[in-house]
Formats: sequence, C-alpha cells, structure tokens
Amino acid sequence: MTETYRLSEENPMGDVDDDAPALRRVSYDQTTRKSIKESAIPATTYEDLRRFDALDLYRGLLLLAIVAGTSFLFNFQLLTSPGNPPIYSTGDWFSRMMFNSQPSDWLSLYGLHVITVRDFLLSGFLFAAGMSLFFWKRRRTRLQWRKRAIIGRILFRVMLLVLLGIFLQSRNAENTRWVLIDPLTLIGLATLMAFLIARGPVWWQAVIMIAILIGQFAWIELSGPITYPAEVQGIVVSETEQATNQKSAWAKHQNVAELYDRTFLSNFPGQPDAAYRESGRTTFNVLPATVLIMLGMLTGQWFLSRKKSRLFKVLLCGVMGAVLVLAGIGVDKWICPAIERLLSPSWVLLAGGYSLLFFSGCAFFCEVIHASSLFAPLRILGRNSLLIYLTSLGFTTWFGNELFKHSQPFLSALAGGEMSAELTLLIQMLLACLAAILLGWFLNQHRFYVRA
Repeated sequence: MTETYRLSEENPMGDVDDDAPALRRVSYDQTTRKSIKESAIPATTYEDLRRFDALDLYRGLLLLAIVAGTSFLFNFQLLTSPGNPPIYSTGDWFSRMMFNSQPSDWLSLYGLHVITVRDFLLSGFLFAAGMSLFFWKRRRTRLQWRKRAIIGRILFRVMLLVLLGIFLQSRNAENTRWVLIDPLTLIGLATLMAFLIARGPVWWQAVIMIAILIGQFAWIELSGPITYPAEVQGIVVSETEQATNQKSAWAKHQNVAELYDRTFLSNFPGQPDAAYRESGRTTFNVLPATVLIMLGMLTGQWFLSRKKSRLFKVLLCGVMGAVLVLAGIGVDKWICPAIERLLSPSWVLLAGGYSLLFFSGCAFFCEVIHASSLFAPLRILGRNSLLIYLTSLGFTTWFGNELFKHSQPFLSALAGGEMSAELTLLIQMLLACLAAILLGWFLNQHRFYVRA
C-alpha cells in the first residue's frame, strides 16, 4: 500500500489526492467540479483529506538507504574483483557503510542496542505497509466503497505482490522458484493476514499481536533442534552453522520453522535448493510480519485521533518506541535471540521500537514544526515506493555509474588528478541516490504512481 492519506487536524489546504485523473473511474458534476462520490459525502471530509507527509518521508528514507546500499555493494564487488588493487579503509564512513550494508550472519543484535540498517529495512517497510493499509481503508470507507470492492482490491494487490516476489526470486534460475520469502511476497501475505484479523478495539488487536509472538516462541522453543529427513536435506549445513548453544532451537537450519518449510516446498518441482535455503528465512515469517503491520496500523490510528495534540502524539510514539527497544533487548538476553531472518519475537520488538522512534522523528518534522517542504525529494520517493524499490535492483546503480563515467574527468581534476577507491565508491553511491530522486521527481511531475 502506497497511498498515505489521513484526516488532517489542521491545514486543510495541504496536498490533496494525487491520483492521475486518467486512472480514476468516476464521473464529475460540472457545476461543483466534484466527483459524484465526493458530492454524496459532507464537504468537510474532503476539505480535510490530505497526504500524510511523515509516512512519505519515512518510506523515502528507507528507499534512499536501499539505493545507497545496493550501489555501494555492487561497485565494491567490482573494485575488489581479481586484478584490481585492494581497498584499504582510511575513513570511518567506509567501515560503517560496510557494516550497515551487510545482513547479519544470523544473530541480529550487536551489543546492547545496535542493529544493521540492512536488517532493519524489511521490518521498517512492514511497519510502513501497516500505516498505509490503515489510511487506505479509512479513505475508502469515507468514499463509501462497498466491502466487496475493498476486499477485491486488497486481494488483487496481494496477488500482485506475491507473484512479483516469486518472479524476482526466479531471476537467473532454470525453474520457477516457489519460495515465499521475498520481501514483496512477505509484505503481500502479511498485509492480507492483517486485513483479515485486525478487527475490534485496540486492546483486542494488541492481544492478537502478543498471542502471535508467544505462539511463535512456544512453537520454536519447545520443538528444540531438529534433524532433516533425507528427502528434504536440500543443502549441506556447515559446522559453524551447526554449532549449538543455549538457544539451539533457534539455530540456523536447525529450527522447526525451516523443517516444515522444507517439507512444504519439497512438493514443488525443484524445491528446495541450496540457493534459496542458505539465508534461513522461512514462509512462516509471515506470522511475525503481520505483527509489524498491525503495529503500523495502530500507529496510523493513533495519529488520526483528534483527542491529543500533535506534539503529544509524537512524544508518546517515541516513548513507546524506546520501551519496545528495551523490551526487545531484554527478551534477547533472557528468552530468545533477536534473529531478523526468522523475525523472532525479540527482533519484532526491537524492529517495532526502532520503527516507532524513526517514524516519530519524521512526524516531528512534518507534523509538529511543519518542515516537510525541506524533505520534498525524499517525500516524492516515498510516494512511489514500489517502483523506486524495483528500480533500485539495478537501474539506479547503472544510471549512477553512467553519470560517474561522464563526470569522472571533471571530478578527477577536482580531486587533484586521481581519486581513491573509497572516494569513487562514495561518489557512485551519491549519484545513484541522485538518479532515484530524479526518477521520483519525473514520475511525480507526470502524476504516475504505481499503487501496490
């Protein structure tokens, strides 16, 4: 879901619905210049309807991190390929970029509170998808859509994301990879589950979220280390991955979630195989992913409330984020490890807390001090999150490198005749980000939005 609308408490002159007119299937009353659907609802509803800039900014920052990380890793591999001189790190930014661009080996919490940006991205988008889903449902309800139409649109989008994820997993493969662990597939399936079960008051939704996490913990913890049957071995697990510890039930390739996933996938031709079992992600990640989406929905509901001031909402959002981070650290230490690839309960608490903290910062700039115009390029990226994500898989890196190729003589002259490998990586990464921003600006200017 990329439509981020809400009812504004103030400033009814903000951004309005940016759907391209050619994509709307509504007729217009020429006397009032409003659609017939709009004319049937009180005018104040539509005067107060505007985009939620904080969510666009939140998604834009996540997308920028994806574009920068993809460019960095791709060009780093090129520069370190055989025949090229080694890269010696002389700057702190380089080591930090290396750390945050790589996924964790298995355990995802470093020290007391440190996680990598790469690990956080999927969880951050799940949180954003939940907020988008809430605003999308709210807006369609105000437009008096029928339930059948809403359900049909949800099912269409879920199917689109699932199939798109399977397509991306199957690139450079001989057969279709029926593996439901791609980020788009996971977001689609978790969106459907959240749409079906996120009903009732806030306290009841909170009960459902806690029950899912407790159920996941009990299922994996009580099952203990497992042994694969010969027919679903799939890959040879290295000795380091087989190393047992106090939390061996959560070990890579030795947890019950992966056992059942391998058994299920073995019913498809060519499944499972080494390339798609190596990460340790499983289809059952959709259950804790649903919790993150529901957390985003509850956050959207909180910001829609008119009972408190915007500053109070932002502060409480930040406090709740800090509480969840501390709870995640405690659960990681005493109950179960924080593992992003399994979306373990401790990781869900950590990622949910960081999402709330991150989003509260975006809401402070956009909702409290009204400085959203300063972040217009990032907000434009967030409006087309699906398309920008797809282009980050190759196009933005290629375009950034092309810009670098044509500007390299000028840049080399500025650098004194020769650029270091680290400076080259940094410039290529910045140019890839510029390419993404230019693409987002072009699409926004032509009112072209991919809704998913």
